[in-house]
Amino acid sequence: MPESDRVAGAQDYGRFWGVAAAILLVDQMAKLAVRHGLSLGVSVPVIQRVLDLTHVQNPGAAFGVFPGGTAAFLVVSLGVCAFLGAAGPRLCLGRPLLFWALACQFGGALGNLLDRLAFGVVTDFLDFHVWPVFNLADCALTVGAGLLILYLIRYARRTEEKEGSPCDPS
Repeated sequence: MPESDRVAGAQDYGRFWGVAAAILLVDQMAKLAVRHGLSLGVSVPVIQRVLDLTHVQNPGAAFGVFPGGTAAFLVVSLGVCAFLGAAGPRLCLGRPLLFWALACQFGGALGNLLDRLAFGVVTDFLDFHVWPVFNLADCALTVGAGLLILYLIRYARRTEEKEGSPCDPS
């Protein structure tokens, strides 16, 4: 492998880990502020009838589903984080949309994993009243999933243009 490719690869790893670390840091700082500034169950209006900060401890998956599955979520989260941390930067080479999708998912997964390891639950606090309470790591995971779907749609279109439609009888 040429030296320039090795340097570019190292930079991609650094950027990938840097984005994930930034997401993790902002998420953990926000959760720390909520844990220390709001008693459990307390809500503070931020935008009247639109957004409250509500301190909730979530023992389950997204939106509190499967509250008894903490051990399973730990194992799955560890596996996802290990995979994304090791393979994510390589998968993203030359694919900026995939880079952002996987870096957001990695940072978000790390944020919620750290909560589960440290506290056995995930701290949630963003309360829009029409959706279950969530946190910044959940936002990163959702943005990452949306970007991944967009990437896959674009990839499928490019593949179809190159190879022709699978439904095309010609």
